Amino acid sequence: ERSVIAFEDIIYKSVQEQKLWKDIAGKEIKYVQDGLPNQDLVGAGIVQIAPDQQSRKDICALQYKLWKQYLRNEHTLVALFQRTAGTNWTTKQRLGHFFAYVVGVMAVTGSFYGIGSLNIVQSIL
Repeated sequence: ERSVIAFEDIIYKSVQEQKLWKDIAGKEIKYVQDGLPNQDLVGAGIVQIAPDQQSRKDICALQYKLWKQYLRNEHTLVALFQRTAGTNWTTKQRLGHFFAYVVGVMAVTGSFYGIGSLNIVQSIL
């Protein structure tokens, strides 16, 4: 599946409403547009962008919203249940990654705690 930005008709407002704002890229754009104070001063430094207490609170709120959004897509367990449209992994890939993670944790735990086994089947069970 292609990224929403790769569509030729994304420049039309109707397509943006339909596809872009539900996608991960659209949510990032919306959060930055709504939450970043003094957008015309981007690149001038944090002191210029956030000169007062309220601006600094707005930036902290923006960082928190982006952190939550990225957590929904990149955390191994949370991404299984709260996936956003426009991400690169399918549900099957996410499940495979989660089970590989669990098996890896089990293998490392077993090796560090000295759980001995006679064969590979006993290691799994």
